[in-house]
Amino acid sequence: AAAQRSRGYQIEAVLENATKAQMESALAALALKSTEADQSVVFFAGHGMEAGGENFLLPVEARLASERTVGLETVKLSDVMTAVSGARQLGMVVLDARAVSRGLARVEPQGNVLVAYAAEAMSTALDGDPQGGRNSPFTAAFLRALDGSPRDVRLLWGQVRDDVMARTNNAQRPFLYGSLGGGEVFLWGSGASRPSPAPAGDTAAVNVASAHQPTALPE
Repeated sequence: AAAQRSRGYQIEAVLENATKAQMESALAALALKSTEADQSVVFFAGHGMEAGGENFLLPVEARLASERTVGLETVKLSDVMTAVSGARQLGMVVLDARAVSRGLARVEPQGNVLVAYAAEAMSTALDGDPQGGRNSPFTAAFLRALDGSPRDVRLLWGQVRDDVMARTNNAQRPFLYGSLGGGEVFLWGSGASRPSPAPAGDTAAVNVASAHQPTALPE
């Protein structure tokens, strides 16, 4: 959140150890704000899971005693994608999510929405930096990319991919889902400047962090 704020984003919410109600409330507010924004971003660090071909983000109180309760206890990734989809130029969902039992399923975002996985579909991300850093390899690489020279968002994520693979000895490969048009799209958060001052609400971001020890679903 601090990195994004320092590079021009208006942070709408920062949630730690978030409940389902808190996550849904923040996403509902962002969905409304996104229609007034050029760019809208959600960053989630925590646990995620796939069930029945759909992806879910886990709030802190999720217990997951049965697969039948997954949709009732969690937040659908599709709803997060919808929350950012109203932005005029770019909606982006960044997931530094560790899988409960298996990796997240592939997604096909619509419109100008990109979804960045810390590890490609059906594979798992490392829960910590093997080199002893404060952040995971994925988040650390994302912060380094934001701190570098402004570049198109697709090139920025290519840099993140290469960085993570180098630092994990190819054990983890981030992946970007979605497509944009032919024009360059710069993240305001990468230091790209605009020809005139940005009005209030020009960019919006929600940062959601959830930390707990989920219980794997029974077979």
